Amino acid sequence: MKINIEELDLKEITLSDFIGCYNEEDIEEIKEEILNEGSYCDEWFDFYKDDDSEIVDCTLMTGYFEIINHINEMKICQDDPFIMIVKDAWYGTNSDGDEVGYISFEAFDDDDPPTLKGGEYDKKSFMTQEELDEFYELSDNEEIMYDVKYQDFFFIRTSKYNPQEWLKKWISEDYGHNKA
Repeated sequence: MKINIEELDLKEITLSDFIGCYNEEDIEEIKEEILNEGSYCDEWFDFYKDDDSEIVDCTLMTGYFEIINHINEMKICQDDPFIMIVKDAWYGTNSDGDEVGYISFEAFDDDDPPTLKGGEYDKKSFMTQEELDEFYELSDNEEIMYDVKYQDFFFIRTSKYNPQEWLKKWISEDYGHNKA
């Protein structure tokens, strides 16, 4: 049985690669349920096998920050664990009464990419120190709040993670708002 986890860019791994996250008995139960029912789901992973395919698609059950711990417990992640980056979109009003939006990132167990000026559907830009100070002040005073419906999770191997390079790639793919 071959498994793809698109969010982690893992292709054709096996259930034995999940050892550490699951024990051998759990893996046998998961395998049996996938073969009999076509799917298996728990609080961390959702496995689905199409009848016409030999490949099982596995989706991460994001929303729990603990998911990164379970991913990195997998045998396949021991030598090169993943970093989870959580993106939040912030909205509110600044001291001049202007509507403002920001995008912040938190990289679990590594350096965070910089916070950006511009909301979810706006063109993004890097901030000056003065603008960043305003963001922190607005956040501390709860004049801006993040909207969980725009929260996204990204995963990258530790060996491939560079905060600046990751952010440049993310900006280039951001709904086309940053294209000239």
